Amino acid sequence: MDILALRSSIAATLSSLIGTYTLANSSTTPAISVRGTGESLPPGTRVSGMEVVILREPELDGIDSYQRGQAFNRWTIYLVDWDMTASLQEAAGKLIWAWPGSNAVSITVPQGVGPRHQMRVDLQTNPETYP
Repeated sequence: MDILALRSSIAATLSSLIGTYTLANSSTTPAISVRGTGESLPPGTRVSGMEVVILREPELDGIDSYQRGQAFNRWTIYLVDWDMTASLQEAAGKLIWAWPGSNAVSITVPQGVGPRHQMRVDLQTNPETYP
């Protein structure tokens, strides 16, 4: 699964829960983005509600099977509650239900560093089989 297909699937799965980006020109768009590690939003962008951040590069998890190996892409997704109003548990549950083999953990963020209510979801996509 490529990153654009994954983003579209996540957006559809969480459509009723995703917050809003308000861009510097005052236009709005759903608060879901694909970013590299350490990459931030464009200057002047404000976030309300739950933001979904998908890291651009997946990890590759290999599994040895009888006479052949399999590999799974493990994508890192961050759910960030900017207003303390979102149900991150509900969002994580929907993702885990849609992508079996995935898991979620709460993230502890020190006060003053960023939004305090966050979760990381390690989402596993369908395996690729290698000879």
